[in-house]
Amino acid sequence: MVNEKNILQLMCYSRNTYYVWKREKRPIIELIDKYFTNYEIEEFLKTGNISKFDNLNQYSLLSCMNFLKKLKLLQNSDSLNSTYHYDYFYYFTNFILDYIKNGYQNKEKQWEGTNELLFFKNYFLDFCINNQPNANSLNPFKAIDFIYNQEAIKPQYIDLEFNTINTLRELSNFINNFKQEDLYFLNLCIQDNFITLLNFYKSNDANISNLKADILYFFNNLKTSLEKVLNIKIDSIENIGTYIIQYKELVK
Repeated sequence: MVNEKNILQLMCYSRNTYYVWKREKRPIIELIDKYFTNYEIEEFLKTGNISKFDNLNQYSLLSCMNFLKKLKLLQNSDSLNSTYHYDYFYYFTNFILDYIKNGYQNKEKQWEGTNELLFFKNYFLDFCINNQPNANSLNPFKAIDFIYNQEAIKPQYIDLEFNTINTLRELSNFINNFKQEDLYFLNLCIQDNFITLLNFYKSNDANISNLKADILYFFNNLKTSLEKVLNIKIDSIENIGTYIIQYKELVK
């Protein structure tokens, strides 16, 4: 709990006002008591900053940049003219919605992702292979076997077109490069309905400028995925958070 002296200095009001607000349980008093320490308030009064939160913002920025760099692996390179075609973002945004839905499968109906990176990778690969448009529904193998244990798969079971094989190869390359911090950042985005990522997109930070095209393409594909499952038309990515909340309510 932050002591009275520090709150009075911070809020610039009288002791009487402080006790009235405390008795009334004003939200600002409860917020300060719950989320700040005396040391943090004193640091802010002396310096105008709280180093812990400044470092957290920097960590969030670095996490965002690393996450966006991973998204570049979803780009299909055209070796003839060295341009990129965004062929695989839609797989990832469809998977994210499936990941959100399955995160509610608990008694409390509170969203729980996973911090188990290997489980997350295997889950993604299984999702991709089970959602290939050209896959034979009778194929009895799992994606994890297809990528890592191909000798265990009988040749007659494989009924995938050449383009599908290439797609799975690129998607497996993407997820194999996914790091623990990328999973943490994705979970954070899901928990705050992608507001953090949207704020980075709207920021003027020079570090983000060369990644904005990737953020926009990601959001446009997420928008398309949401439109499909919600059977609606979303007018702008600015409203993506509202529809993520709507989707969460639908799949709880």
